[in-house]
Amino acid sequence: MSSRFPYFRDSWKHELNGTWGEPDYRSHKLNKILEIMNKKLINTLIKDRYFDIYTRNGFEYLMEEACDNAKLYLLDFDDVRGMNKELGYTKVNDIFKKAFTELKSDYVIGRAFSGDEIFFHTFKLTDEIDTIRNVCDKYNLTFDYIEQFHRNGYDIKTTLEKMIEKFH
Repeated sequence: MSSRFPYFRDSWKHELNGTWGEPDYRSHKLNKILEIMNKKLINTLIKDRYFDIYTRNGFEYLMEEACDNAKLYLLDFDDVRGMNKELGYTKVNDIFKKAFTELKSDYVIGRAFSGDEIFFHTFKLTDEIDTIRNVCDKYNLTFDYIEQFHRNGYDIKTTLEKMIEKFH
């Protein structure tokens, strides 16, 4: 390609097909499509579309990049299966999404192991579970939890795995 006009074919191509100077939109469109697909793929892999929180992989990646000294909670919500049977999946997902939306300003939220186990991360080392509990109480969500301090220099993935093991 010409360095002055990156979307135009080089002059030698005109001898082959008589299209000298014609814009080469195909490669530009293909690159644009690939760029959009990559963004969608990455977003799909790191975000849980139902709850609008991070997936386990997305949460781990984010914590690896940004987690220094922090406080982590692992919540295991009670009787989600029963709620789904009684209210239906859509209604239950909406309830969780509303609760998580209220908590997102104070926490980074991500899936842990299964659909009813959720990580909460905050840099407020003096944070108490009461903030999360008060929001969840509004939506009749109850849970058991583990809290853990994560120190700078330790592997976040190991910390998360140990938290999950405590529940299982």
